Amino acid sequence: MGTSTTDAVTQVRWYHRIGPGMITACVVIGPGSITTSSQVGAKYGYSMLWVVIFSVILMLTFMTMSARIGATAGASNGSLITKHLGRWLAVFLSSCVFFMAAAFQFGNNLGIYAAMAEFETGISKVPGLQMWHLVILFNILAISFLFVFENLYKALERLMAVFVGVMLVSFAINLAFARPDILELLKGLVPPIHLLWGGGVGESPIDLSLLGMIGTTLVISGAYYQAYLVRQKGWTERELSSGLIDARVGAILMML
Repeated sequence: MGTSTTDAVTQVRWYHRIGPGMITACVVIGPGSITTSSQVGAKYGYSMLWVVIFSVILMLTFMTMSARIGATAGASNGSLITKHLGRWLAVFLSSCVFFMAAAFQFGNNLGIYAAMAEFETGISKVPGLQMWHLVILFNILAISFLFVFENLYKALERLMAVFVGVMLVSFAINLAFARPDILELLKGLVPPIHLLWGGGVGESPIDLSLLGMIGTTLVISGAYYQAYLVRQKGWTERELSSGLIDARVGAILMML
């Protein structure tokens, strides 16, 4: 009886060690990251996998730093910037984060439109209904989500856990059908120095799709958001180790 109770407590503790990082991973993984990753994969094969790893390591660094701030500082990022660096800088940085999030949401809207395009024939049969109406409807539903739940963070964490499960299953199925070449995959983890220095290659590997993949993986606004999620989770300095583990789990999800 004692052993089973201990195991149950251990499982609960393990479950409570994740949350904010998982939500951040779901924020980062969107239509933009999937589209740019697909474009880079189609163009370069496995040779740019090291870019993903490098971007995720940088993202993990910022997520870990943000988790530390959220758990130990006792104030939000914006409040800390206002206190130590001035209100105008806080307003400027907050505005930058806002416009970054707005641009990210614009990409999400394009993703919604692309997904609903598969049903365009059926939608066109409904009088007065157009595709952009559905995009607006999805945005209204997303905004209303903020006001429906009494404990928004808990509802968001559970919803993101479901999404993570669906994504992992989808990725596993795609991986099974793709049947990747393991040797080439491992080679792709090593940066191609000769390409970076233009050693006889007629085309530079740095293009918009590659930059887009980096930009949709190393999302500074997502790392900034991590501190707020840690505070919403209720973690303090005592749960700092959980916050660091959670950030690593989120980074692994982004890498997958």
